[in-house]
Amino acid sequence: MDLRPTIDTKLFPLLQVVAADSLRDAALFHFDKRNPQQLTAICVYCSILELSHGEMALFDKGQTTAFPIVLRSVFEAYADLRALLKDADYYKNMYASFLEEKLRFLRNVARFPSNPFLLGVSAGMEVNEEVSSLEQEIAKYKSEGRKPLSNFARFDSGGLEHEYQSIYWLLCLESHNNMSALDDRHMEKDGDDYHAVLFKSADPADLLRNLDALLAVIIDSGARVHSFLGTEATPRYESHKKAFDAIRQEYPKA
Repeated sequence: MDLRPTIDTKLFPLLQVVAADSLRDAALFHFDKRNPQQLTAICVYCSILELSHGEMALFDKGQTTAFPIVLRSVFEAYADLRALLKDADYYKNMYASFLEEKLRFLRNVARFPSNPFLLGVSAGMEVNEEVSSLEQEIAKYKSEGRKPLSNFARFDSGGLEHEYQSIYWLLCLESHNNMSALDDRHMEKDGDDYHAVLFKSADPADLLRNLDALLAVIIDSGARVHSFLGTEATPRYESHKKAFDAIRQEYPKA
């Protein structure tokens, strides 16, 4: 079955409509910027929208090698968004995760004092004191049950454990320079021979899978955020989901 007509005339046009609606509907948001849950959720949702527009530009330009790499970041933001909307204090886990990354960085500064790229950091602060301060702050969050999160914990917190084990795993595979990804991107069979190529035509099945995942995320994210903030736009995303489900009925059966 030729998947390109479904991709080019139905799936991608719907993504364009949903993305445009999402930007316009963002003007409806009224939230308390002093409320950490609301502020963080809005910022994460804005990241999903911006990254999604980046994905559309990549698709438009035929730059499909970068598509799953960006989509991986979209999915990570989506997991955080779902967790944030469910748990008012999830932002503390996010902050603890940031502190742990900062701690790991500063430990490397202390461990590798001759690294020329780290000299400016060590010259601008007392690194050992900052490390001690970060360790204490992380311990405080852990004592409150708000420990730093692994990627699996983020997806689990967002109720996306199945997606973590499937689509996210594939996106991670496609994001790294492993043999499978390199073969998919740059090897082309020619009879019994192989050639290395640039800008290889994307497999329509891969495009369909990735566009489907992006559209599912942007529709569900919009529905959840607008419902959370009680805007009048919520029914629009329910309508988009119905249109999306109708297109999915045209996919080839596994």
